[in-house]
Amino acid sequence: MTYNKGAFQKLDESFKTNVKLGDNHIVKVEGKGSVAINTRKGGTAMKAQEDQSWLWHRRLGHFNFQGLKILHQKKMMTDLPQIQAVEGACEACLQGKQHKRPFHSGTSWRAKAVLELIHTDVCGPMRTPSHEQKQIFHPIHR
Repeated sequence: MTYNKGAFQKLDESFKTNVKLGDNHIVKVEGKGSVAINTRKGGTAMKAQEDQSWLWHRRLGHFNFQGLKILHQKKMMTDLPQIQAVEGACEACLQGKQHKRPFHSGTSWRAKAVLELIHTDVCGPMRTPSHEQKQIFHPIHR
């Protein structure tokens, strides 16, 4: 956010809204636009990506692009722009599709007889003690 209109390459001054900052102050927004930061040698240091497809892909929990196109075509969501064909892959989606290797502990001990190993839950401490003044118990499940 800036008050300097000269910093914008494109500026839409018809856009008006309010923004609540982290310290609970409310600030008026009187436009939105694109800003490019140029280096001393004339190159662009940072350029905002105007493709809304990636933004909506991330905003909707990495929803697939074909699904986003259907949402737009059937007008199932307000304010969803036309989704373009995208190139490349989403790094987070690729990581989410990778299979994890199983974690094996260092031991391979297994019970060989009935009741040699019992798994229980621990419940407590309870506010009301039992007849034996116990406040914790272990329910055993079959």
